[in-house]
Amino acid sequence: MSDTSRVIPFVSRSNRTASVNVQNFIVHMKKCFVGTEAEWGAVRWPGLGFSKLGCKSVRIPQQMIMDIHFMSFAKAYVLHRRLIDPRVNTAQMGIMFRSLEAAMVKAHGFGSMHLCTIADLDEAAQVAQDHYSRDTAYGTGLYLMNLAQFLSSNFMCGQNLKDWVSPQPRPLDMCNSTSREGEESRSKKLPGEEELDAIAEIFASNPTNPKDLFTTSAFALLMCAPSRANEILALRADAEVEEEDRDGVLRYGWRFYSSKGFGADIKWIPSSMEGIAKEAFKRMLALSSEARALALWLEEHTHEFFRHEMCPDVEEDKPLSLNELTEALGHKFSRRTDAGTFAASRKLSAADGAYTLKTLCEHLRTKLPPGFPWFDKAKGVKYSNCIFSILGNQLHARSLTSPVTLQKVQVSALWGDLGPRNTVGNHHSVFDRYGYQHPSGRPYKLTTHQPRHLLNTIAQRGGLSNLVLAKWSGRANIRSNQVYNHVSNAEVFEKLRELRTMGQNANSEGLHEVRMPVDGDDVLIYREGAAHITEFGYCVHNFVISPCTKFRDCINCTEQICIKGHEANRERLAIRLDKLERVLAVASEGESRGEYGADKWVTHHVNTIQRIKSLLALMGNSAIADGALIKLRGADFSQLTRVFHRIGAGSLDK
Repeated sequence: MSDTSRVIPFVSRSNRTASVNVQNFIVHMKKCFVGTEAEWGAVRWPGLGFSKLGCKSVRIPQQMIMDIHFMSFAKAYVLHRRLIDPRVNTAQMGIMFRSLEAAMVKAHGFGSMHLCTIADLDEAAQVAQDHYSRDTAYGTGLYLMNLAQFLSSNFMCGQNLKDWVSPQPRPLDMCNSTSREGEESRSKKLPGEEELDAIAEIFASNPTNPKDLFTTSAFALLMCAPSRANEILALRADAEVEEEDRDGVLRYGWRFYSSKGFGADIKWIPSSMEGIAKEAFKRMLALSSEARALALWLEEHTHEFFRHEMCPDVEEDKPLSLNELTEALGHKFSRRTDAGTFAASRKLSAADGAYTLKTLCEHLRTKLPPGFPWFDKAKGVKYSNCIFSILGNQLHARSLTSPVTLQKVQVSALWGDLGPRNTVGNHHSVFDRYGYQHPSGRPYKLTTHQPRHLLNTIAQRGGLSNLVLAKWSGRANIRSNQVYNHVSNAEVFEKLRELRTMGQNANSEGLHEVRMPVDGDDVLIYREGAAHITEFGYCVHNFVISPCTKFRDCINCTEQICIKGHEANRERLAIRLDKLERVLAVASEGESRGEYGADKWVTHHVNTIQRIKSLLALMGNSAIADGALIKLRGADFSQLTRVFHRIGAGSLDK
């Protein structure tokens, strides 16, 4: 809905009233909007509904639509934020809008943004606290602070809101909390044993219903490798990979793109789950075969009707009777009234001769999912090559499947079938359909993210390194591992106790390992570009780890003084330069391959090499007398500058 190539930054005017600046901002962002007037005026955008606080329906009732003045600004602001940062959390912004709209309507009777005050922001933060979890309320407070800064900086309100601070305290980090509350928080993110057993039994029963096949297969795929649901739903039909590892063992995995910036990669499946992974993938290939065939036909035949089994054998331009029309759409009725009702439900005329296959083809083209032929363009996945391509109504329990329309399956279709939905009448989850429930009558429930938490926790218990775990999970940031680590402190302490006992009781002969001596030019650092060279040896890291802050990096220190004529020091510098240049070559290769973190090491090595070359040049300069003190300048901190910045220049003058 936005096109950054045509965006002109909005510039406010301090000499205009706040209400004028707000209106100008809305008009400006509306010009940046790529879409029709109807799309701008819609009460629901992709991933964001402009509804009042408390609305739980996907279809927003008229009385639950946001105040018109507030909604116009909200649309402009969310578009503005997404142009600045496409990764902005639109769901969190929606919560902020609903909380603030409720506060402003309560205080002013309507939601004109130029009336926003500190009291309104305080009330909005309180509303978020009353209606949402602590984490969500805290996030809402942060978004409100950003909004307050924006309003004041662009003269869109009568009060100065720049100094407003959210009253919501930062929630406790439950990942490391040892309290009972922390344990409960971690357990909620993991699936229950009863639910896992139930979904496994349903999968093993070889279900034939399309919806059961979809839900159980998708969840089985999630259980095979730590993935997000939207990554699994975008798996290509040719994603399966089999390669031999270094030991000659054939390994199985999937090639696909991560949704959080890690890029394309292969996720290898543990041997114990290979059979499940292959079976689930095969079932989805079969379930999506007709949809993929239709998508491929539509790609290659833009003006021809798709001739499925039930399609009448007539010319493209021949007028169709009502029965031929319904057969072309994939359904045959014995009574004309039923055929007419079906046509009307598709907003088609029930009159004989109203359509030909050619005009019907043009009509159906307008019903294709947005973005066709791409299922996910960013990941290079088309409907014709996606194992989760679905025919229209194929997953619907009571509606007839359409062989001539495609449907983009959403993550909500999966999580909605894994548990109860109180806002949907007569909803039956996959557990309900198979008669599973707790003895207390409480329904079974799973989420699409629980398998990811479970697999990460199992990997942490098994001792998988953080680097490998981040790569397997498709994370760009290794620090995110901690969010998914639910190994209890009791387990960690028990593991440490076992290791300590093993260390005390082990045979000392078994602790030794013979290492063959290596030549100086064959040392490990020349195979790893992330290495520090010290006077005592080598400190080898990984590109993901930043250059060590404990390393005695005297070369890059502006307080180090070298003595001209000290031959031993000059030789040590020359040796270090030679080694660093070889390490730089390895790090540069890693950077060219796009390895995460290699750029930081390249920068560090380049700076150090430049400093050494400068020192060697000065120490070899015949114009400088032996015994002279050499000190290189630089932009790093010194103890003097620390004191200077702490007490201020004025204090030094005194």
